[in-house]
Order: sequence, then structure tokens, then C-alpha cells
Amino acid sequence: MRAHELVVSPTDWIVLQRHLLKNEVEQAAIIFTSADHSEDGVQFISRATELLTDADFDHQSAYHISLTDQARGRIIKRAWDLKLSMVEVHSHVGPFASAAFSPSDWSGFSDFVPHVRWRLRGAPYAAVVVAQEGFDGLVWVDDEPTALDRVIVGSEHLRPTQLSLPRRWTR
Repeated sequence: MRAHELVVSPTDWIVLQRHLLKNEVEQAAIIFTSADHSEDGVQFISRATELLTDADFDHQSAYHISLTDQARGRIIKRAWDLKLSMVEVHSHVGPFASAAFSPSDWSGFSDFVPHVRWRLRGAPYAAVVVAQEGFDGLVWVDDEPTALDRVIVGSEHLRPTQLSLPRRWTR
């Protein structure tokens, strides 16, 4: 069984959590990572982080976000220039928020993930959704997503909810 993990420094994890859960609208960030492949899976190691701002969104609410074309292009170009993979991180907020990807998230993945992977010459891609009660994650090494097995923050191994794949909505 392949295991996929994301390694983030304790400081970066705190900064991400504060940014993502700072108010009642969804927020997003990009972690630029090296992606070390082995028979056991992919280890994404954080090398740089970009916290997205209000100007990066075409739409931003408590239930949905979409990036501007300029933001998408800038992020992909930065990953290309750095020769790194991307991990998209966004929040689900509010009283009914769940640490699982929503139908809107799945819809976005169907277009964005293949495009990014094509532009970055097949580099692995990951997505993480964060809510007050935890997080979940997915990894694309091939065409179909698999579960992110853990986030390593310093010496702590954090486990995702793993709610997204069983609840996957058809596209």
C-alpha cells in the first residue's frame, strides 16, 4: 500500500491555520513542495508557501471560492520557475463546515488538476481542506486521486479525516 504525506514546519502549519480559519469566508494558500517519489508513495516537502489574498479570487464566500485567471497563471508559473509541485490548501468555514471536499471542490478538481499536472509535466499534485475539526487531503500521482495519509508537522504525525474519497461525488 502506498502512503502519501505532506511535511510542513510547525511555524508554517500555524501560519496556514491562522490564515485559513481567520474569518467566515473560505481562504486558500498554495504550498510549493518538492515531491519525493518512492515505492511507498510521495512525500511532499514544503519549500515555500503563498497565502492567497482577496484580490486572487473571482468569487469568495463561506461556501465557494474560485481563483482569477491571473492568480492561477501566477501560481503555476511560480511552481514551474521553482521546479516544485503544488499543494492547494483551502478552508471550509461556518457552522456546517466539514473537513471533507465538497461537490464544488470535486468539480474544480476535474478541470484544474489535469491542467496543472500537464503544465508541470506530470508532477504530483495534492489538495488539503481544513476545517475547525480537522483536515482531509487528496493526492494525484496518476489520473485518479488517492488519500493523503498524514501531515507531518515537526515530530507530530497528523491524521486526516479521510472522509472525502468515500463521499466522492460523481463528476
